[in-house]
Amino acid sequence: MKLKAILFDLDGTLIEFLLDYQKAKRKALEIFKKFDLKGVKLDENASIYMLLKKVEHVLDFSTFNSLKKMVYQFFEEVEIEAAEKIKPNPSINKLIKTLRDMNLKLGLVTNNGRVGVMKSLEKMELVDAFDVIITRDDSNELKPDKGGLMKALELLNVKPNEALFVGDGVMDIIAAKSVGIISVAVPTGPFSVDKLLELAPDYLMDSVHSLLTLIQYLNELDEE
Repeated sequence: MKLKAILFDLDGTLIEFLLDYQKAKRKALEIFKKFDLKGVKLDENASIYMLLKKVEHVLDFSTFNSLKKMVYQFFEEVEIEAAEKIKPNPSINKLIKTLRDMNLKLGLVTNNGRVGVMKSLEKMELVDAFDVIITRDDSNELKPDKGGLMKALELLNVKPNEALFVGDGVMDIIAAKSVGIISVAVPTGPFSVDKLLELAPDYLMDSVHSLLTLIQYLNELDEE
């Protein structure tokens, strides 16, 4: 297997996790409660995407889309606010440049909205760093479902066994495994090492800065 592409998550992986997700989710749940959800119990530990999937079947198409739009508009505001706090990280820029110099295709697959993502990349001076960027505005399926990763692979014209996906969350590992991409976990976001290991990623690194060592190892395996 010759690696052709590296896919990344964004928050907690390439940039510091500055979004108070739990606080934002509690506020978002107040939006859910404005709708008649016919007794559906909302698990506060589930992601917003998974909560929306849970209530989709109890609402008519128009009402569900109104709820979804309201929730994601709220999160877009939160994501933009977090993006404003981001500071450039030269070591990440150097890593990305090295990967591009290795003729690897680069992709970004995130559950965040495009406006906040582009603001984050602008702050990081990485706007033109990726061959493809998949946000929640670009795919009906978000992580842990496989739609976003599959779309990225299709646009890059890369097979699952020719790519790896680096992420800091359990949803990243689940999505990668469902597609057949090498899953690489980094404990640089809100999830502990133990929580990540429960999902049995193919590899666990201390941070994305260990990626070059991993790529060298994988390429050596390919040559054996």
